[in-house]
Amino acid sequence: MASWQLRLELGDLWDRWDKGELTTEQVAMETAKRIRALPCFDPKHPLNPYSFDFSNIADDFESVTETGEYNSIMSDLYDLGDLPLDIHRQWSGRKLCWISTDNTTDDTPTNRRDKHHE
Repeated sequence: MASWQLRLELGDLWDRWDKGELTTEQVAMETAKRIRALPCFDPKHPLNPYSFDFSNIADDFESVTETGEYNSIMSDLYDLGDLPLDIHRQWSGRKLCWISTDNTTDDTPTNRRDKHHE
């Protein structure tokens, strides 16, 4: 199992989105807000150099108007989160950020949705 250095919780948003309580635009804006609240935005945080990449993705979320756009940006976010931080890039090594889209605290791989919101 990878050792995730950051964690981004989106499960509660996706649950409310599934229930029709939030629009795609609202989910996208809140996703951007939560990205910008990650600890790596602290200049003293050891992962601060990645804040630029997270910031670009947050910017993209802020311009979302449809679900297809949101899903595409989620793919970019998953790719960034899966970035290996170890020299040997082992599957079980350190990775940048766990993106949790289920409303649980379980970090098993089945908790992470491979399929985006439809």
